[in-house]
Amino acid sequence: STHEESDSYRHWARCMRVPHHSRDRPWLQLLGSGELAEQLVLPSDRMSRLLDVLSKFERPHLVHVFLAQDQAHKSMDRDGGGNRTTSPVLHFEFPRFGLELELRDGKLHSVERAGFVLAGEQQVSGTLRGCTRYLVLHKQPDMECLR
Repeated sequence: STHEESDSYRHWARCMRVPHHSRDRPWLQLLGSGELAEQLVLPSDRMSRLLDVLSKFERPHLVHVFLAQDQAHKSMDRDGGGNRTTSPVLHFEFPRFGLELELRDGKLHSVERAGFVLAGEQQVSGTLRGCTRYLVLHKQPDMECLR
């Protein structure tokens, strides 16, 4: 087995998200292009509480979880001591609904609806009768207005 063959196998061992604008390109061309920046990951135990909330909207096995691989897709968080740290960005994709949420700063941000995050309270009482699968998003305050 040559080094080139083992390199090729390493790419087969990972599942990467292909950007929409590149879906017509040959996969071998994409491997070396640097466009494959998000790897499909299996949900971990640390995600179980979050996935429990999301499972009220979509069956867990139909939610795709992607981990951003490059430094450009890292968010700035604060650790327990208030120090700034970088953490990888996770994307939760709901392909059947054309919806994607991005975990940044400890919040799930809507990718399609800028400025909206998953609400902490997902119960809507007295409305949406008969609807059992929904997510509640709320608009974050406009940071420009607060300055």
